[in-house]
Amino acid sequence: MYHYFIRHGHAEHQIGEFRQRVTWLEYQDLQKDWLSAELTPEGITGVQSFALEMKGKFKKILHSPLLRVRQTVSIMNMENVPVQQIELLSEIGAPPPCLPIRMSVHSWLIYNTVYDFFSFKIVRYLREAGEVLKQLELENEPCLVVSHQFRLRTLLLKMCIQPAKWRILGISLKPVGLTFIKKV
Repeated sequence: MYHYFIRHGHAEHQIGEFRQRVTWLEYQDLQKDWLSAELTPEGITGVQSFALEMKGKFKKILHSPLLRVRQTVSIMNMENVPVQQIELLSEIGAPPPCLPIRMSVHSWLIYNTVYDFFSFKIVRYLREAGEVLKQLELENEPCLVVSHQFRLRTLLLKMCIQPAKWRILGISLKPVGLTFIKKV
């Protein structure tokens, strides 16, 4: 059986100037805005096109509670399949550094990722990914999982750790990029 993972459609928070230099507090304000970011008109169009391609391929949707994901789900759910919001599919972030420095928004995003790996928070994220995958294992029909880039990466990493249970058949983490897996 196949399951499908997609990242939410292109959203407002992806339009910003990622080269602008900001402090950690300014970056935190941006992240708060990102929590309520909506899909752009292009994002809506992209999801609509993708929804047509995916029609009939899944029987349930598991998703993050954030607005841009809920919007993606409402467009993707053309056949009114059951939908389940899962808190463990939310966005992931890191605490601030001790130094008052200014970096580009892109650099802060990289900082978050590096911090998570080297602070061993990745262990927690992998445990959470395991909980989501356990739930996916119980599903008897194909599911669509809609979440965020880093959360999807941790799910894929956890699958690589458990290769006897999952086979990754294709990966794309761009907005509305499709990753599909097979339950072994």
